[in-house]
Amino acid sequence: MTRPDWLGRLSSAGVVWYEGRRGPVYAQREQRKAQAIGRSVRRGLGEIAARWPDVASPSQENPVFILSAGWRSGSTMLQRLVMSREAILIWGEPYSHARVLHHLAGTVSTITADWPRDEWFVDRYPLDELSSRFVANMYPNVQDLLQACLAYTRTLLEEPARSRGFDRWGLKDVRLTIEDAHFLRWLYPQARFVFLCRNPYAAYRSYRLDRSWYNEWPDDPVFTAERFGRHWRELAQGFQDGYKEFGGVFLRYEDLSAGNFDVTALEDYLQIGIDNQLLEKKVGTHRRQDDAVPGAELKRLQKEVAALASTLGYEA
Repeated sequence: MTRPDWLGRLSSAGVVWYEGRRGPVYAQREQRKAQAIGRSVRRGLGEIAARWPDVASPSQENPVFILSAGWRSGSTMLQRLVMSREAILIWGEPYSHARVLHHLAGTVSTITADWPRDEWFVDRYPLDELSSRFVANMYPNVQDLLQACLAYTRTLLEEPARSRGFDRWGLKDVRLTIEDAHFLRWLYPQARFVFLCRNPYAAYRSYRLDRSWYNEWPDDPVFTAERFGRHWRELAQGFQDGYKEFGGVFLRYEDLSAGNFDVTALEDYLQIGIDNQLLEKKVGTHRRQDDAVPGAELKRLQKEVAALASTLGYEA
């Protein structure tokens, strides 16, 4: 690899000293290129479609995925509503600390136009000559990667639901992003997606009674107004911008809980019956009256959410 002119003017000892502290210049250059591209599930799936157009999920399952823009936004109420009449089991944030589906989605987020290299896949190797070949990088095919991800979700989510007598399954989550939704659709092209949000000021007013949960345990706690607001904004922005790509439904908690919510369109989309009388029933722990948010906290929350909240018709 060629070195920049300024490095060439250093003595050999200077080069050794510099690269000993920073690493090889060519490696730094490659890292900067990679950082400019960034990790993206959606981009990775686009590269898969371009490089391996025949890779496709064989699944005919139609799970229901309820993705909420954070906590205290009515996702559990919607979860119960979806299960009210049909033999469908909607899992509730399964293994939330582990973020299993988010990290599984990460398997495709590193795929680019030139990584992995085409020559690394097992079908490029003469299988009767493996012991005499350079096999340090020898990968299963991308279709195998897809099948492995499907096998994981089938084993963790689908089969436990079916073994308990449910015809369909799904999940609700308060951490999964629009990027994760693209991954789930890659696995399950027939899936149904419902994206949910709530006024972030009201959601935080309820949430701050707990303030002990995590986006990613244990290093990314959501203990403050700023972190809650950023979490809400990142999820809600993605949902608002992207839900139409899924043919999905974007719901506001305020509409769902208003008392006159018409479930017909949701029933048609999810292909289920819904008992809307459940909207009148509260299930869960008895909570004390939500306290007002202190002014300083409210300002920090507004800094994160104000622009998007206003677009969605939400005010403090």
